[in-house]
Amino acid sequence: MLWLVLSATDLKTINESIAAIEKSGAYKQNSALADSLAELYLQRCTYRASIKDCDRAIEIYERYVKDSEGKRAKALMVKGSLQKSNEDYKAASETYREAIRSIGKSTDWERGRMISLSTNLDLLLEAVGNYYLTTGLMALNEGKYWEAINDLTSAIKYLKKVQDYDFDLAKAYHGRGVAYCRSGKLDEAIADFQKAAELLNDLVKKEPTNEAVAYELGMTLYHLGNALVKKGEYEKAADYYEKASLAFMGVPAWEKSAKLVLSVGRAYVKKAEALHRQKKYAEATKYYEKGIKHLKRAGRLCRKDRKYCPTKGELKAAGKHLNQAKRKKEFKE
Repeated sequence: MLWLVLSATDLKTINESIAAIEKSGAYKQNSALADSLAELYLQRCTYRASIKDCDRAIEIYERYVKDSEGKRAKALMVKGSLQKSNEDYKAASETYREAIRSIGKSTDWERGRMISLSTNLDLLLEAVGNYYLTTGLMALNEGKYWEAINDLTSAIKYLKKVQDYDFDLAKAYHGRGVAYCRSGKLDEAIADFQKAAELLNDLVKKEPTNEAVAYELGMTLYHLGNALVKKGEYEKAADYYEKASLAFMGVPAWEKSAKLVLSVGRAYVKKAEALHRQKKYAEATKYYEKGIKHLKRAGRLCRKDRKYCPTKGELKAAGKHLNQAKRKKEFKE
């Protein structure tokens, strides 16, 4: 939201105009004058960052201005931006949603003449969608899976309507897929992971060097592999773990990133486990060795950011499984 830049003289004039019109009360019977008064309050709201002035503008539009839904939506959008700036995200989301409803009811909207507000509609949908994306991912991290599913479903609903916003939409599908998977809804999880991967693959083609997109794609494919393992579809899972590793390695100089090297290592280990379950011990041995190699490399790279260090537990487990695969390979031979 762009805030109004006014001089002290401008603000003084606005204050005097508001006081004079309010005192006369004539705006109550004059829609055009009421429109002017509401616009003055909105100007002062943007200058002072005053929610109170926004509320007064909204009230005047509602009570005294004919066919004002579009203008009311504009005032609501300003108010929502102020609430967002104040980190009152829940209130901002409610205000943005009310703005969307107001635009939908506008006579100008129905006639197709709200060009400026139709542009703002994307901003509103984006804001509401991102609110639900944030709260949904927070709930997911806290283990509140059904709350996460509900919020991420709302995020998808709004973000699907926004043009060129596929990355956040993919994150919403990915997050909901994880929540479904952890709730035992494997078919729903797989469908969401596949939708997220479809969106992200298209983005990778457009932005092949974008690390954030490549990482999100890799993690989506990794989690898709996990869901397939839970269904006992180990061959398919192994293929998706391989695709995940390739996504992580698609970023230039990935081998210098602890985050990406760790992710490649984990994908290799998970592929090895899927191969192990299929009794393909020779291939499993190869991927355990590759996975452990990358996990150890991540351990050397992660000194600046410890959250991308492998745990001692996962290295120990991978080593144990490697030895088991080797023994079974030798026995089979």
